[in-house]
Amino acid sequence: MPIFVSPVHRTRGGKTGLSRVLAAAAAVCLAAQVSACTTQEDPDTQTTPAETSVETSSSAEESTTETSEAEDPTITKVREIFASVAPDSLFDEFKSCSASRKEYYECSGPEVGQFQFFDSDSKASSTTQLLTSSRNAKVIEENGDRIVGWMSLADSAVISVVDNKDGKVLQQFMQTGNEDPKERIESLGLLTGEGSETDASSTESAEESSDPQVTETVTVAN
Repeated sequence: MPIFVSPVHRTRGGKTGLSRVLAAAAAVCLAAQVSACTTQEDPDTQTTPAETSVETSSSAEESTTETSEAEDPTITKVREIFASVAPDSLFDEFKSCSASRKEYYECSGPEVGQFQFFDSDSKASSTTQLLTSSRNAKVIEENGDRIVGWMSLADSAVISVVDNKDGKVLQQFMQTGNEDPKERIESLGLLTGEGSETDASSTESAEESSDPQVTETVTVAN
């Protein structure tokens, strides 16, 4: 900044005004330096746009990870209630679960499809009766109170897992033209590896063979 010095005039005391002019100029320079210092940021604490972008991106990734790891509360509830009819690996595949009423839940996942869960003693009893008495039914594992099988309906089937002790039922509707029900059950991990394999026809045959036979004696007159 150029500084203009006015002509020197002597004061009454005989001294010139030069000292006053120099003092004023020094004050102006000092004020300018102080102003520059206060407006300049400390290079050590200044954040560059690149650093801000990285920090924002990292925060977003952490938030997304925490959200994806947090399981739907309804899935957690269904996992706890129906642990006896399905393995943890199946519940891990679910992306959503809903409860249309207290004892009935629907869960689904992109890889496993849709499942129905029933918390009902009457449903467990009726499903067991169908699996063990219908000619269109097949039981591939029976272990005490737990039964695994399916009911055939034309070109479709209903996979069922029943826990009669606790009154729990898992069911899934599937097209038999795309996959065999037994293979589907095995791929879902619904078998425990224990128990025997039966079907309704063999059960009916066993019951018929155990009935007492009535023999009639026919007397022929000569």
